[in-house]
Amino acid sequence: MANFKRKIAQLKVLRKLFESRGQISYNRNKCTHCTLCEKTCPVNAITVSRKDKNWSIDHNICVRCTHCVAKCPKKLFF
Repeated sequence: MANFKRKIAQLKVLRKLFESRGQISYNRNKCTHCTLCEKTCPVNAITVSRKDKNWSIDHNICVRCTHCVAKCPKKLFF
C-alpha cells in the first residue's frame, strides 16, 4: 500500500519534476534534525535520524516538490 501511495504522490507532482532545476540540498551545520521535512515529503525520499544526527535524501525518488523547503523551520534548504 505504501508503494501505491508513493506512486500516486509522484504522479501528482510529476510536472514539477520537469520544471525544476538542480537538487534539494541543506545546510548540515545548522540542521536540528526536527524531522519536519521527512514527515512532509510526499514520496518518502527524506530520511532523518535524530539519534545519529544524520539526514539523507534519495534523489532518485525525490520529485522536487519543495514541500520540505517550505516546511523547514530554519529555512536550511536550497
